[in-house]
Amino acid sequence: MEITKVTTIACPVATTSEEVPYTSTTFRSPNIEFTQKEHNTFQISAKDEHEMLNWNVNTVALPGTLPEHEKLVNYALKGFDVAALFISVCSNSNGSIQDMSLARKQNLEAFFFLLNIKLDKRTDVRIEYSYVGFYDTGCYDLRKEMDRTKESMIERGMEGIMKPAKLREIWENASRGTKWPSILVIKLTDVRKNTVGRIAVFDLLHPRFSPLLNSSSEKGYNSFQKLLGMIRALTDDGYEGELPTNSCFLTKEIEKYLIGRNKLTIFGYMNEKIVTDIHWRETKRLLQLMHSFYNMPVRMLPNPSAKEIFDNKNLKVLTKQIRQIKKTLQEKENEFQQFKEVRKEEIKYLERTIEFYKSKCESIIKLYESSLAESKERDEELVEVESKKQSMELQLEKKREEYLSLYEEHKRISERLQSRLLDVMDQLNQTDQELRKYKERDSIQSEYFNREIERRKRKHEEKEQSLKEEFELKKRKILEKAQAKLYSLKPIIEENEEKIEKYKELMNEQEEKNREQEEKNRELEKRIQELEEKIRESTVKLEDPPKQHITEEKQIQEEENKINRKRGRKSFRKE
Repeated sequence: MEITKVTTIACPVATTSEEVPYTSTTFRSPNIEFTQKEHNTFQISAKDEHEMLNWNVNTVALPGTLPEHEKLVNYALKGFDVAALFISVCSNSNGSIQDMSLARKQNLEAFFFLLNIKLDKRTDVRIEYSYVGFYDTGCYDLRKEMDRTKESMIERGMEGIMKPAKLREIWENASRGTKWPSILVIKLTDVRKNTVGRIAVFDLLHPRFSPLLNSSSEKGYNSFQKLLGMIRALTDDGYEGELPTNSCFLTKEIEKYLIGRNKLTIFGYMNEKIVTDIHWRETKRLLQLMHSFYNMPVRMLPNPSAKEIFDNKNLKVLTKQIRQIKKTLQEKENEFQQFKEVRKEEIKYLERTIEFYKSKCESIIKLYESSLAESKERDEELVEVESKKQSMELQLEKKREEYLSLYEEHKRISERLQSRLLDVMDQLNQTDQELRKYKERDSIQSEYFNREIERRKRKHEEKEQSLKEEFELKKRKILEKAQAKLYSLKPIIEENEEKIEKYKELMNEQEEKNREQEEKNRELEKRIQELEEKIRESTVKLEDPPKQHITEEKQIQEEENKINRKRGRKSFRKE
């Protein structure tokens, strides 16, 4: 057993970049003092408004190689597990963040510098490592450059993804840094001394203590809050009860260093110059965290030897195999029991089936015997049926002959009817031909009537035109005579105005007569249209029998003669 304590180291970082301006005119930057006490411990003091604040730490030192680095390396080479926890608080300026990253890198480099010196040209020490960046919902394996789930990492731990490597390869990977909070574990196995030790570096970057400062860029905020809750429970003397740590990868890996079973060194990085109120509150929370671990006792037990670890691994493998074999045997036994039960059920089912078929066979035998007796009775009935069949066949033969004679007679009748039908068809064809002849003759007569009507129309129109021309000629002659009289009788015009008016009246009367003549002409046209309609009706009735057609033709001729007589009378009257 090794008895020691948790070491807290305050690392003030000077901002070498351009000065960061104060964000508030009311904020006054506190004057932080570092006072060395007895036993090489330090007290950090600062005045906060009207109150003086004090925090105790084990060491105040600038980043670089420190005696504490060498203690942790020596413990690991002796077969102990040790850890370094890096926490930094800085302003949000890029210069401050870069200065903090450089300071953390210097302390990390100190471990590799000491390991390189102590392991130089030693082939009996095997080096393995695992390097993981974590966030609230998962992890990223920085050695293999692949994502890992939070559940698998909680189950396997950092030990489950260890791989052998050289110290230079580990430093090249770790010195690049990462945007996530990270855990680096270096495992040292001394084959000659038969010891196994580990150095774990927990780099939490710039965690936010206050929930008001949480943002989407703080990927491990919830994990850090669970760590703070665990630390508060461990440093509170009055706390009793269960403390769950398996729900978070960070608390699962760091728990053995926080409970005093393994050596822990806390490196707290802070700016010498405080520029904002928020920056000052975060710095106070960091100093309070380090103060709560001040002189916390640690009682370390060395890790099992390499041989024990190897035996334990083999034992675990064997126990796992035994469990698997037992599980397989149990499954096989369960299967055998199920098979046995199934076979018993099958045997019972077969017995019931045999009994069923046995009873069924007995009933079938009885049925067979009864069917034999019935078949004998049926044979006798068949003999009777055969005799009846023969008599029926004779009767059928007679009936067939009768039907044949009837068929022959009907056939002769159908042939006579068919010949008569052909004669009727011939007569119909003859009548159709006659009808066609009548239709052709009627069509010729209808064409003659149409031509005659057209001729008479033209003749009437010519007469009407000649009458109009005669009227116009008489009109012109009268007008010419009137004009000649007017020119010759100008002095007498005034005396003969009454005669002119009478003459005008005569002209109006003549015009009225002309209008009456036009009305008579219209009536004549109507009569002609009626005649045309009757001719059309006569063409429709041409399909009737010849006698009826002749009578209608006579009627049309009589109508036409009447119209001609009427026209002759009218023309005579006009003349």
